[in-house]
Amino acid sequence: MGCDIHCYGEIKKDGKWEKVGTEFLSCYYDSEKPGVFDKYTDELYEGRNYDLFGILAGVRNSCLETIDFARGIPSDVSDEVKTHVDYWDTDGHSHSHLTVKEVLEYDWDQSYVSDNSVYLDEYAGYTEYETSLDWVDFEYIEASEAEKLLNGEIARDPNKEYVVMLTERIPYKELVGGNFFDNINKLKELGGEEARIVFWFDS
Repeated sequence: MGCDIHCYGEIKKDGKWEKVGTEFLSCYYDSEKPGVFDKYTDELYEGRNYDLFGILAGVRNSCLETIDFARGIPSDVSDEVKTHVDYWDTDGHSHSHLTVKEVLEYDWDQSYVSDNSVYLDEYAGYTEYETSLDWVDFEYIEASEAEKLLNGEIARDPNKEYVVMLTERIPYKELVGGNFFDNINKLKELGGEEARIVFWFDS
């Protein structure tokens, strides 16, 4: 079963927290299909991105550095957000909150290291490649060695199946993508760096 987030923005007015209205761009809006989804929503983030969930509260992804683990709903939460929390009751979990400042000061430029491997011919671009060997003697090689094999600098052994080891570094901000940062900046515009997001997850 999938996991979804419920995420609202709050700003402080006259010493009291208030939920932000329909100010955030919906990730589901499609200009080519007007009327299917509203362009703006009151939820700061509506998508299902387990990398983001892991970063915000350690939910569904323990491989990424989290900003902080679930802190609970703040005691001075706005009445409107409290209504949503109560509606989800025990189906909601990992309740938390973060200020805009905490989100923006997080190191989004750090990278997740993804290790992968592909057959040499797949690496070369033959995506439907299948081995023709009756038996396979695997040899694992780096990308630099693969390039030499492909351009003839190193002789290729016809009795070996070469497997290219690939390492990719993906910045956290690319893992998240979408409109999360646009909406965080919108919240900052409305309430400054002390504005906050209050969020929780279901299932």
